Amino acid sequence: MAVVIALCLTLVHAGGKYCPEPQRKGPCPMSFKINDCCNQSDCPCQSTCCKLPCGNICKRESPVETSGVPVKDGEPCVLGIEYLP
Repeated sequence: MAVVIALCLTLVHAGGKYCPEPQRKGPCPMSFKINDCCNQSDCPCQSTCCKLPCGNICKRESPVETSGVPVKDGEPCVLGIEYLP
């Protein structure tokens, strides 16, 4: 079990992960967004924290580069509901 956890942590911090192509383009139509993750370590193995118009979400990694945008650790972020200006 400890080996699996160590492997997952290594993969999370290895970099080179791509977010899948976003299905929705443009700004969020709501007055808030919901962030399920704010750092890559918030997501399980084989997933990456991706920016979407209506919030950050853990998505299964894409094996190829896309226009999807991963969250960079340390960026300003609030887990849960974040009201837009």
